[in-house]
Amino acid sequence: IRLNERSGAGIARIEGLKHTNAKYCCFMDSDDKVDPDYYNELIEVLDSENECSLVIGSIIDYNYVANEKKIAYQPENTIIKDKNHMISYFLKDNAHNVALWNKVFRKEIFEGLKVSKGRVTYEELAFFFHIADNMNYARLVKTKSFYWYTIVFNYATKYPYSTKESLNEIKKFLERKDLTQKHRDRLKSIIRFKLFQNRNYIKKFGSLPK
Repeated sequence: IRLNERSGAGIARIEGLKHTNAKYCCFMDSDDKVDPDYYNELIEVLDSENECSLVIGSIIDYNYVANEKKIAYQPENTIIKDKNHMISYFLKDNAHNVALWNKVFRKEIFEGLKVSKGRVTYEELAFFFHIADNMNYARLVKTKSFYWYTIVFNYATKYPYSTKESLNEIKKFLERKDLTQKHRDRLKSIIRFKLFQNRNYIKKFGSLPK
C-alpha cells in the first residue's frame, strides 16, 4: 500500500487495517525485529481469552550503533481491568507503555478510530485513548521472547513533526474529563520530551510549551 502523500503514521496504520481481514493485528517499525516466537506467545493468550482486547509483551532496546542490547520492559503477568487503569498504564514513566509495537490487538477494537492527518508527536495517543475507551481488558505477559526496539538517534531531524497538528492533538487529550492532574502532568512531560527532539519546533517558538 502506498499513500499519495506523507499523511503520518496514524493514517498509514488505519489504511493498513482497512486492507486486512485478519482477526488480530500488530504494528511493527521497519527497523525493528522480533524473536521468532514473540507474536505466537501473545496470540495464544488472545486465542484462549475471548474477551481480552490486547496483549502486551516484553521489549529489548537495541542500540545498533554500539551493538548493545538491554531488557527495557518485561511485565509481570497481570490484567489491566478498566479504562482508568489503562490510562494510568499508558502514562507511566516507561515510554514503551504508550508504544503500539510490542502489542497484539483484536482488530475490532480500532473500529471508529479517527486520527489527525500529518506527522503529529506521539500519534499513538489517539490509538491508546481509543483503546482505553473501548476495551474489555488487556493482559500483560512476561514473554520469554522479545520485541527488539531499535534506538534511532536522528529521526526527528529527518522527518520533523507538524507543530500545528501536534499542539491541536495535545490540547484535545489534555481536555479529557477523565484525566487526573497526575495524568495531565505526565502527559505534558512525555510530550515536552518528544517536542524537544523536534528542532523545527524549537526554532519556531524558542522554547517548549508549559
